[in-house]
Amino acid sequence: MAQCPSDRNPFDDDGIVIHVVIDGIGYAWDESDNVWKEGKPESDYDDGYRKIGVLKYEDEEPHELEDKLTRFVRSTQGSDT
Repeated sequence: MAQCPSDRNPFDDDGIVIHVVIDGIGYAWDESDNVWKEGKPESDYDDGYRKIGVLKYEDEEPHELEDKLTRFVRSTQGSDT
């Protein structure tokens, strides 16, 4: 079996802290501080997710986690909204 370009599917384990959709694109954040961006799979064994950065996970309320992830994603896009 070919190795997935993103190393693993972020949904393969229970470590996903939060998943949000921003501008029609899914983003996942796991307890290992990794942030993943959903995209088009490139092969049969590719889950389509690519690691786009690291964001420090802290035990916060769900709405705070969503806001924190959204701000992070927006900052990687060069947007201040």
